[in-house]
Amino acid sequence: MKRETNLLVACWFPAIVFDAALLGLLLFFSFAAHGVEHGAAATVRREATDAAIATMQNGGNAIDGAVAAALTLGIVDGANSGIGGGCFMLIRTAHGEVIALDGREMAPAAATHDMFVRKGKVEADLSLTGPLAIGIPGSLAVYDYALKKYGRKKLTEHLSAAADLAEEGFIIDDAFFSRMNGSVSEMKQFEATRRIFLHEDGTAKSKGERLVQSDLAN
Repeated sequence: MKRETNLLVACWFPAIVFDAALLGLLLFFSFAAHGVEHGAAATVRREATDAAIATMQNGGNAIDGAVAAALTLGIVDGANSGIGGGCFMLIRTAHGEVIALDGREMAPAAATHDMFVRKGKVEADLSLTGPLAIGIPGSLAVYDYALKKYGRKKLTEHLSAAADLAEEGFIIDDAFFSRMNGSVSEMKQFEATRRIFLHEDGTAKSKGERLVQSDLAN
């Protein structure tokens, strides 16, 4: 049977609340024209890998799998991923064509050379935490373009599945707790962030607790 799409995706997302990190999301699929013949998915979280595979088994192709995984990572691996960040996407088609999509963030139109300068001195923290630290996101634009050009499903369908997970929540593991616990001082600065990630006493939610992100779902 004819193989449809081979896909390699590498995504980098800056963290807004947590520490910035490099995330390598590797997905490789080989699919028949009328259903999955062979497929594989690898991500840093089981939930994201499962989302990619489920999408493939429900009529999606390799591009759909990549988008499903990336959106899921935004829920369960928020230190590295998220719709508030950017990414690169590399696609190799069955015909050997290689497509590179640049979804890195861009500075806001109103950004200035001295936007982090106060009283003649640079305040580095302004570039790391808070509203001035955020670039214009590019991830969703890349997902939408890739789906329209090469995928089978619509972005709204993928977003709906990710929103369900955010609303349902997931169990915090060691890695997620470690990153939250290391960023408590930053998260305390923002009411909405405190409400989602911290206990009333200001400590990070613990391993084994369910983390619900209703704001993200909406």
